[in-house]
Amino acid sequence: MRVVVTRPQAQAEPLLNALRAEGFEAIACPVIETEAIDDGPIDVSGYDWVIVT
Repeated sequence: MRVVVTRPQAQAEPLLNALRAEGFEAIACPVIETEAIDDGPIDVSGYDWVIVT
């Protein structure tokens, strides 16, 4: 079975290795990039819900 891992390349290796060790065909396809923002605190007072994943 093929599994596509979309995590950033720097974070994908442990998961790719674990999947391959279990016999999966793990394919790296990094479509997510994270970067730090230098904007101060976020004003959430205008929102009813904040969901963080």
